[in-house]
Amino acid sequence: MTFTAALETRLRARVPLIVVTTVEETRAVEAIRAAAEATGRRCVTWDLAAGFTALGPGAAPSITDPAAALEHITRVKDDDMTVFVLKDFHEF
Repeated sequence: MTFTAALETRLRARVPLIVVTTVEETRAVEAIRAAAEATGRRCVTWDLAAGFTALGPGAAPSITDPAAALEHITRVKDDDMTVFVLKDFHEF
């Protein structure tokens, strides 16, 4: 089973948190975006410099504070079906 297929399975199962550790960030984010798209979900990344960035249609807030980013994620409705990719968040 490929990484993308395994991720799709976990997204369909509504696993709330998936931790991916890799040195290939661009490739991992692309695989996550593809899995999100295949399961009908939006994909939004976050990093300290840019805040949230939508990887497809729709806007994303420009929140760069880590605590405020988590607060924003907790306010997203369950039926929104958004996959959040928090890059380098382990530092916080």
